[in-house]
Amino acid sequence: MRNLLIAVITILGVSLSITSCKKPEEVNVEKVENIQNEYLTDFRLVKEMKKAAMAMKRLSRGVKDNDWMEIDIWTHEIKEGIGDKCVELYRAENNDVPSEFLASRDKFASAVDNLILCSKNHDDSNSKRDYDMLKESCDECHEIFKKELEGELKVNNTTNTSPTTK
Repeated sequence: MRNLLIAVITILGVSLSITSCKKPEEVNVEKVENIQNEYLTDFRLVKEMKKAAMAMKRLSRGVKDNDWMEIDIWTHEIKEGIGDKCVELYRAENNDVPSEFLASRDKFASAVDNLILCSKNHDDSNSKRDYDMLKESCDECHEIFKKELEGELKVNNTTNTSPTTK
């Protein structure tokens, strides 16, 4: 039994040393780095959007309850979190940012600043309106992004079709 165990261990050892001596496949490092950068950018954008969605839910609850501390906390979180990051992360993925994105970003920034003022002044008459403006600016930006994505998909579908043979 002992000899059998020694034989199995020896065979495994020899097999591992033979397979580990093979020349590793060469990897295109530049291609791997580009893929990693694209993935990290996508991941950062998704991560920031998820954080912003959670903050918007909490902000909504604060506005509904006129909880000024919650409004102040979550409005600042949104401003510092997603603020310009959304546009910058989009720019990192694509070379250009459509002017509609920039207009939505400006509307977003204005709504956030107005909501911060509402929370400081305990202005319940305008807080709901300013929250709705903030939400509307987010929705507009998402619609623009969806149109961009659909346009890109249409272009890819038309260019990737195989030619018909006669």
